[in-house]
Amino acid sequence: SLGCSGVLEDPPLSRPEIPDDRPRTPEDRRCDNPGPGDHPLRRLTTPQYLTAVGRLFPGVTLPGDLQLPAVSVANNGYDNDANLAAPIAEAVTAYHETAIAISTAATEDTSWMTCELSEAECVETTLLAVAEEAFRHPLDAEQSDALRMFVAGSEEGPQLTLALGLQALLESPEFLYFPESGADGDAPEGMRVLTTDEYANRLALFLWDEPADAQLRADVAASDDIEALVETMLADPRAEAGFERFASQWMPLRESGWGGSYGRDDELSTDQAFLDDLRASALRFLRYAFLEATVEELLTSRMAFVNDRIAPIFGIAPPGSDELVAVELPAAERGGVLTHPAVLATAPADATFYSVYRGVMVMNQVLCIPPGLPQFDMIDVSEGAESGRTSRERLEQEHLDESCRGCHEAIDGIGFAFGHYDALGRFRETEIGIPIDATGNVFSTEIDGAMELGAAIAEREEVLYCITEHLYSYAVGRSVDDSRDLCQVQQLADDFVGSGGQLRGLARAMTTSNAFRFMLVEESL
Repeated sequence: SLGCSGVLEDPPLSRPEIPDDRPRTPEDRRCDNPGPGDHPLRRLTTPQYLTAVGRLFPGVTLPGDLQLPAVSVANNGYDNDANLAAPIAEAVTAYHETAIAISTAATEDTSWMTCELSEAECVETTLLAVAEEAFRHPLDAEQSDALRMFVAGSEEGPQLTLALGLQALLESPEFLYFPESGADGDAPEGMRVLTTDEYANRLALFLWDEPADAQLRADVAASDDIEALVETMLADPRAEAGFERFASQWMPLRESGWGGSYGRDDELSTDQAFLDDLRASALRFLRYAFLEATVEELLTSRMAFVNDRIAPIFGIAPPGSDELVAVELPAAERGGVLTHPAVLATAPADATFYSVYRGVMVMNQVLCIPPGLPQFDMIDVSEGAESGRTSRERLEQEHLDESCRGCHEAIDGIGFAFGHYDALGRFRETEIGIPIDATGNVFSTEIDGAMELGAAIAEREEVLYCITEHLYSYAVGRSVDDSRDLCQVQQLADDFVGSGGQLRGLARAMTTSNAFRFMLVEESL
């Protein structure tokens, strides 16, 4: 056995990293007091780090070769997962070297400063201001005194003193991480309410993919209507970037590793403008769906954002624009994010049976039914198309083997529905001259083609639960890994179902949930 879940009859709604004893049914996951699970210390992601530094030193040109720590995301997770933030030696070294490079640049170009280095108090005033913005909360007396003592005790000139001070701030855990202590207040038993600064940071990280700035922290502190404030944040252009960041990791659209299928085409694989536009097209649709639409539209809408460069891959006439514009796709060919060419290009360039990769992607990202790790080396691909059989026929023959059948009853039931799309995501009616058979099965429902697949799962509660779990994991910055998480996710998913799958409403509900507003008492000790 390859460790797969089997047919989609009674799906175990779990993720690869979750223990086997997690509650399986909605009834088992519900509870009276949903709250946060353990919340490991989160660290700035690379995009968040660069945003924060750009805010600290506006107008300063940063070195182009900054070597920030690399993050290896596994198990369909997200790069903001706190479990990836351990201070390993490589990360410490990378942040040290980066801090030196940035502090050097910021003291060579002082146009961002509000005073002249020749002024007696300038270095101290500047470091205090930078520290408050870098730490994302007012400095306490100990922090302020330490900075003043550092400046007073320095025997270096103003420029070097400032550079060393900035370097220390950029290497400080208060800047690199998001420590939370909570505060006394109106919170459920066993929990502490986040401070306004801590809550502002959670909001900004989730909705904007950046740390909270001084204005947002002030807005949160002054607000008596958080839902209205969240709506204002969702209307801000920064929310588009934030949800694009989530979407690029939820679907197989990460900056690195995306588009392997295009390696099959020498012309397209080297056309960077085409590749950039195609990926941007998918992200634009996902951004629209999460901020303005429902799950049904996400999975069935015939709208896409296309320009002249990428129109041919969609099989439509160029819209007469170099910019991405909204178009309607052919009714019989495409509908929803799963039929977008950029999403379909999920297999490596040398993969023979790309339907398998597509099936696995849907099971992981849309159904939360992980099929395990397919052992592609077990498949005999030596005959190839010369056998006179379609890829489906060859794959079906391979999967008659007992060691493959358990997995592929589920994987192929979904993957074969994408048969009308070649490896590059182009629509086709035949393969090697034989009409495409795109029939499949999902949740015991017979389907014919990816359009029917999207329609069949669009209103399934399992899909709404899965999307809730993915968005929850991204929002809190860690995997869903204990009963408290599952209880909170189930409550959010129930509300999500009741709203008719309004994705924006799910995001808003996430920000006012117990798991988002509170922390466990034992974590603050």
